[in-house]
Amino acid sequence: MRPILLIAAAAAAFFIWDQLANDGHVMAGIEHSFNDATDFAGGTGIQISFHDFTKP
Repeated sequence: MRPILLIAAAAAAFFIWDQLANDGHVMAGIEHSFNDATDFAGGTGIQISFHDFTKP
């Protein structure tokens, strides 16, 4: 239980630090990279397709 609480406390500290001391720049960078990834995949998100090797 303690490791879970430690991870939760670290995540909360990160969000508080990012908003108060860093004006949200880190989260903005993360959101920007997710937007770039979805734009790279054609704007509809990451698409996974499988080729059917049983058909000639």
